[in-house]
Amino acid sequence: METTIPGDYRLTIGQRFFAHRFEMWPNSSRPNQRMYRLNDNFNYSTFVKAVQYAIDSHAGLRIRLFREKEEWRQYFPNQKANVVGEVLNGSKPEQCLSYAKKVILEDAYKALDLKYECPLKAKVVNVNEQYWLSLCGDHMAIDEIGFNLLEKEIEKAYRIIIKEETLPEVSQEPYIKYLKKEETRKVTEERNLLYWQQQLKGAPMLIDTSNNGHVPANFYVYELTGEHYEILLDFCRRSKFSLFNILTAVHLLVMAESGKRDDLTLSFVIANRFSPEEQNLIINLVMLLHVRFSVNLSDPLPVFLTRVRETSITALVHRNYDYASLYRIMAAEARQNGCFPNLGRECNLIVDDDPMQFPNSLFMERMEEKPKGNFQTMKTGFSIYAEQTPKKLNAKVTWDPSTWAISNEEMAVRFPQIINQFMD
Repeated sequence: METTIPGDYRLTIGQRFFAHRFEMWPNSSRPNQRMYRLNDNFNYSTFVKAVQYAIDSHAGLRIRLFREKEEWRQYFPNQKANVVGEVLNGSKPEQCLSYAKKVILEDAYKALDLKYECPLKAKVVNVNEQYWLSLCGDHMAIDEIGFNLLEKEIEKAYRIIIKEETLPEVSQEPYIKYLKKEETRKVTEERNLLYWQQQLKGAPMLIDTSNNGHVPANFYVYELTGEHYEILLDFCRRSKFSLFNILTAVHLLVMAESGKRDDLTLSFVIANRFSPEEQNLIINLVMLLHVRFSVNLSDPLPVFLTRVRETSITALVHRNYDYASLYRIMAAEARQNGCFPNLGRECNLIVDDDPMQFPNSLFMERMEEKPKGNFQTMKTGFSIYAEQTPKKLNAKVTWDPSTWAISNEEMAVRFPQIINQFMD
């Protein structure tokens, strides 16, 4: 398979956001990790071949970085899959399993150095013939949508190799096309940067002046399935609102009520996948938008929801800009007040129309990291992380109760209540 992409390229807009983030906050550069329990008939050598196939097929999984003057650039050499195997046997299975989970979690503690390392790594731990997997991808190379695609790609390749069939070739052209499109956006970026500078000038950033930026947090999970979920989706189709519009509106109303504020800024994590080819790229295309809203609690809910949709669409139109430049502008304004900007109120929705089905030929199950007490968030933080599949909506809500005066019990009532009111 021909895997090389000639030349080097500037970082994409989303990658430059992460480069800025990692330079400002090195602790945030740990890789994204997913953990799995593998099937009992797991074949290690076949798995290594499947991972290598994914790396060869997708240039984003071969990214290398280098610094040219003041700019990071990327190129895509052939790279060998970084897969490590470890065997743990013992007479006390529970202790072995506990140690194995610790080993797997620690696999994500160390950041990957993309000047020298492959952005994807895997560790397989065999615990008394039970197999556990850590799969880690650098944020510069893969986002959550890309990770969903990657795990399906590896499983499919594993299944084909087991059957001794021929693996299909994957064209590098869509990736090259995207990189070239990014090269043409410089003029647009400058114009959009001016838009964001004007929009955020004077915006209340709920600035934190303490030395400890993290505080104890409240946590709530909202899940909608079955008939009630279908009713919500039908409302969105008829009214021409997206689920993201609904979640954004709920987010803003709860913040306005609990924080007694009417000028609010939400951070949108945008997938930035707007063409069919981009939908299938295993890469990180996300972009962060700080979107400012005015909230009037006396507005009729349909009017407010329409304004949320219109403001969100306008933000998307201006999504291509240089984040580091905007942050420097916001930081300069914050310094005038003797503080630093804090925009830790994030709304994120991942849509997966074809989620991985478990168990399958490779994976027994994905090990979801269960929240355990003592949650923390940024000072003034209030974030919603949601996942939408054809069968359910799951939203995890985390907030600083010292800023947003709403308890877990009150949130469990108010969050679904607002959603139901939109559909009345």
